[in-house]
This record gives sequence, structure tokens and C-alpha cells, in this order.
Amino acid sequence: MTQELKNTIKILVAFFLVVALCVLAVLLVVNPKDMFHFEKEASSTASNGEMYIKMMEAAPTAPIEDMIYTKRREEILDQFRQDPNRVWTFITESNLVFCGDSRGIGFTVEGYVDYSHNVSNYSRTIYNIPDYYEKFKELNPHYIVLCYGINDLGLYQWEGKEKYTEDLAGFVYALRELLPGVDVYVNSIPPSLPSEYERGPAWALIPEWNEYIKNYCSEHDIHYVDISDLCDAHPEMYDVDGVHFFSEFYPLWGMRIVTTIIENEN
Repeated sequence: MTQELKNTIKILVAFFLVVALCVLAVLLVVNPKDMFHFEKEASSTASNGEMYIKMMEAAPTAPIEDMIYTKRREEILDQFRQDPNRVWTFITESNLVFCGDSRGIGFTVEGYVDYSHNVSNYSRTIYNIPDYYEKFKELNPHYIVLCYGINDLGLYQWEGKEKYTEDLAGFVYALRELLPGVDVYVNSIPPSLPSEYERGPAWALIPEWNEYIKNYCSEHDIHYVDISDLCDAHPEMYDVDGVHFFSEFYPLWGMRIVTTIIENEN
């Protein structure tokens, strides 16, 4: 390359460099922020979008969900009120199984559910619950309702309601372990009529025991079905022995169980 060509290249490079600097100076004089305007605008748009998404994610959905659930629950309960037999349809279709004593077997004896939904039997206590473990595996229920207590009062007359409730909870936990996903409900102990306290003095303690069991269940995440008010409100539905129930009581009892389950599904 000749010296003359080298000098020409240097002159051209210097010329283009001066032109570039002049263009840059003009841009800065007109608006020095314009060079970054697009980048900032894009960044701001993205930032606003991210903020909106975060706001929507953080927005509480519970009120909406509660409103939908309440509406659905009222629709279901209204269907039960219009046709009480729907209660038994719910029990069978949801694969609910009763497990209890002679009061519990009444759901089947009175013709409301068959034995595929009831493993209760006469003179049973909570110590009989393990007798049905294999049957439970076969039935694979979604809900189990434990209906015990009146026969247990004699067994626990010395150890009291605290020991009884602790043992009852132990069987609830055992059933949960045996059948993962099952919901176990403890039913309050249906009391006898006060007229029967003379032949069963321990029965007078049932209201006190129920209050203790209810509080224990609440504190230990155990579902509880309270029918104490139903029993108090319908003494005419007790059989002549003042302990068992006439057939007319079972739809009220079944309705209370089902509505309690629906409320807990929230």
C-alpha cells in the first residue's frame, strides 16, 4: 500500500468519525432522553403488567368462593327439604358407612340404608371398632360416622370422659391411617330420657360428656356431628325404653349428619 493511499484512508476515517460525533451532538441537544425513551417505555409497560398480575394473584378469592359455596349448599339443603329421601341418596352415593351401637343399627333396621352402609350392631362399644377394619377395607367408604357412647359409659365410669375421648380419638386416627382419604365423623352420644336415669345412673352424664367430646374434637381437627338438640326437642320420638328411637327420628338424624358434612366441605 502506497503512502498516498494510507493518507487517503486516514482522512476518510477521520471524516466519518467527525460526522458521527456531530449527529450524536445534535440528538443530545434536541432531547437527551429520547435515546432511552423506547427502552424505558418498554420497561415500564412490562413492569405494569407484572404488577397487575401480582395484584390479581394477591387478591382475596375467599369471598367469591364462599359466596359460590353458600349458594350451592343452600340449593342442596333446599332439595333435601323438598324431598327428605334425597338424604339417603346422598348417603349411599357418597359411600357413607355408619359404625355404632344399637342406636346406629336403627338406620338399617328401620329400612333407610342397607348393610353395605352400616356395620353397627347391638351392645357395641368403641372397642369393637377394630372388628370392622377388614370390612372397611372392603367397603372403602368416603365417610365413616361413629355412633357410640351409651354402652361405653359403664366401661369408663372410673376413668371418665377424658380417657374415653382420648381412646375414641385414637380409633379415629387409626381409621384415617387404615383408609387414606376417609373422613371420620364422631356423632354426639344420643342421651336417654331423664326418666331412665334411675336404671342407668351414668346416663345422666351424657350431656357433660358430649360437651367435652365436642370441644376435644374441635381442638384436634376431628369432625363432630351434634344431635343433642334434636334429641332434646323430640322426646316423643323415643321408644318405650327411653333409649332407642322410633323410625321417625332417623330422617332428622340423617339430615343433621348430611348437612354437617356439607358444611365441612367448604
